[in-house]
Amino acid sequence: NSVYYGAHLERFLPEEFDPCGKNTWPFDYEEIEQFYIDAECRLEVSGTSCSSSAERFLSFKTPKKLGRVEEQLIKRLEDRKLAPYRSHIGAREIDSCNGCGTIRCDEGCKMDANTAFLQIASKARNIRVETNLRCDKILMRQQRV
Repeated sequence: NSVYYGAHLERFLPEEFDPCGKNTWPFDYEEIEQFYIDAECRLEVSGTSCSSSAERFLSFKTPKKLGRVEEQLIKRLEDRKLAPYRSHIGAREIDSCNGCGTIRCDEGCKMDANTAFLQIASKARNIRVETNLRCDKILMRQQRV
């Protein structure tokens, strides 16, 4: 249930689509990258890039400023030639947010399928949300699914 998730929204990296060189995915990273960007914008994802994929995450919002202890930890990791990065989190910045993590968010800051998509879609006249459906095939034509 997305009400109780921790809002952690990492992308698969390009190399994860074909880790064994067997081309088992029906599409490659480049074909769905724009969908990642669109979803990250709607889910208000913030975070920083890991060094191996710095150019890939330009759509992220800047995360909240770290506290003193977290800044010290980041510095110590970097001093040891590690590449720490801020997790990719889907949340609105609300002053009253207490970092609810995996519990229900009553402040409305944690972005999930309901807050980012269904509430918006339900206001449109030409949208109908249905449940208990099974998808047998996803068709993509001219950059539309």
